[in-house]
Amino acid sequence: MAINRKIRSWEDCLRILGCRVQVKLCGNTYLTGDGDLCKITYYDTVIVQYHKNGDCTVNSGGFLTRSVEDRINAYIPYGYVYQEHFRWYFTYDTLQGRVTVPFISIMILPKHKSEGI
Repeated sequence: MAINRKIRSWEDCLRILGCRVQVKLCGNTYLTGDGDLCKITYYDTVIVQYHKNGDCTVNSGGFLTRSVEDRINAYIPYGYVYQEHFRWYFTYDTLQGRVTVPFISIMILPKHKSEGI
């Protein structure tokens, strides 16, 4: 899988979309945009959404597979998802140190990490 687009914000999504409604990112992964929301879809599941206010919604769709994990990690603004002993976790760094929380099916990543997950 060759993921070669840098998407870390709503503004990045708009830059890549240009005047198009949809752009293929890789494999079965597409970027779409409609006003205040940009979506990254893998097959039929919206795995990452960028909101105009800077927040990012992450959704596994209940599919806890390596390919979903790889795509989420490729397109989230900070941190990463990993699996350990059949459970998923989300880890990110703050000024106070590294924070790890259990990954839930839908998570909202605030624009500023200090606001908490």
